[in-house]
Amino acid sequence: MSKILKELAAIIRKAEDREEEIEDKVREAAYQLHNRQFLYRHKVRHRKHYELVLAYSDYFISLMDAMNYDLVISEERGYIGILPRSFARRMSLNNTLLLFAMRFIYDQELTAFNAEDDGSVQITLEDFDTRCRHFTKRDVAKNLSDFRNQLEPFMRIGVVEVGADENRPEIERVKIYPSIAALLSGDMLKQVEVYVRAEDVDTQDASDDDESEAAS
Repeated sequence: MSKILKELAAIIRKAEDREEEIEDKVREAAYQLHNRQFLYRHKVRHRKHYELVLAYSDYFISLMDAMNYDLVISEERGYIGILPRSFARRMSLNNTLLLFAMRFIYDQELTAFNAEDDGSVQITLEDFDTRCRHFTKRDVAKNLSDFRNQLEPFMRIGVVEVGADENRPEIERVKIYPSIAALLSGDMLKQVEVYVRAEDVDTQDASDDDESEAAS
């Protein structure tokens, strides 16, 4: 904790703002990061917090480490996020399967060169539902409305968005952000696989479609 306080004191000394102002900005950025989990450069409401965390990354790395989170930064993709350590077992099986399916679908779209400039991918909600069922080999949701509701936890943390198509409002589209690759990669991906297998869920193997894991 003394390291965190020293880093905060160093930020205050270097800042052009008054001590109270910079403390408020740091506190607000930490709150937003912890509350949202991911901050994006392209989102207006996120930008000032994103830039502050980026500018003082050493402090935020120490702060989040003390809270049992890892700080991840991707300037290339324009996001900053925090990853809880060993979070998989705190999630319901359905949410875990959805997260697993999202990563798989994201990799499929990335491999097919369907990514947007910001690294996100978009598919229709109906297609997303169908591919989730195919991947998990079970009915994760009763219908599209229920499926949309089950995506809410991931919408809150900014990994995915669901909205009407710009040209055809009657069609809902799912946008998966590249932060999914940070949220579910490496050891965490293995933990989720072990958790899902332990629940006797047989998901589609990525190797069935000759897919390779996308770089985060």
